[in-house]
Amino acid sequence: MSGLAQLARFAAVATVNLGVNLGVLALGVRALDLPGRLGRPGLLLAQGAAVLAATSLGYVLHARVSFPGARRAAGAGRVGRYATVAGGALALQVPLFALLMALLEPLAPGSAALPFLANLLGGLLLFAGSFVLNRIWTFQATPPDPHG
Repeated sequence: MSGLAQLARFAAVATVNLGVNLGVLALGVRALDLPGRLGRPGLLLAQGAAVLAATSLGYVLHARVSFPGARRAAGAGRVGRYATVAGGALALQVPLFALLMALLEPLAPGSAALPFLANLLGGLLLFAGSFVLNRIWTFQATPPDPHG
């Protein structure tokens, strides 16, 4: 499978993961009102749960859809590599989310859409790095054949 095809499949899985991420975030922010109950930590808790839910589903989908011909065999090592990439993304996304919220909040104070916009922007910033690390390190996806 070409690198472009893998990128397209990775983007499709990422889109599904984004839906899960936003759904869990909405559950925490709207249905459970974690920010109202816990303040800013509640908002960050909802964001962390959203990222964790999406990345858990992401491993299964990326293994089956994005990198089905992976050279690295399924098992604890591959799961550990995926968890490292996902954990790194989580470690970066929550502070990035907080930074984006701080930057965006003055532009639209009190807007209910801000957590979702910050979530989306943070996810986009981490997308390319996640693809490269998962392709090369986690799954060792077969590189495209330069001769066809």
